[in-house]
Amino acid sequence: MKICQTCGICCTHTEMILSKEDILNISENLQEPLSSESFYDFDGKFYRLKNIDGHCIFYLPETRKCSIYSIRPMGCKFYPMIYDLESKTCVLDDECPHNRLFYSNPKRFKKVCSDLKKWLSTYILNS
Repeated sequence: MKICQTCGICCTHTEMILSKEDILNISENLQEPLSSESFYDFDGKFYRLKNIDGHCIFYLPETRKCSIYSIRPMGCKFYPMIYDLESKTCVLDDECPHNRLFYSNPKRFKKVCSDLKKWLSTYILNS
């Protein structure tokens, strides 16, 4: 069952955090040559997907699809679940108009939240 409505809201003005593993995976598997520095920025704390014209560099507005969907970053795979550092809890991003459809099963929400926390602690917060 397809849940995502491909509205593209998650890909506009993204602040998606990348792990070094995400950067390596994308760099090694891109179909078109693109220097790794051209798809991310470093803000002094985190690597983030670069935006061009108000959307993720890999978002194709004409088709409302991701050009690297099969190798997209882990944060994109978890989305619309995000981790709120302030409350230290997993939440569903209110910017996604269909966020409740993704994790309607409480057991799945709990499992994915656990996976998200592990990923963050392993690849983002301790790097």
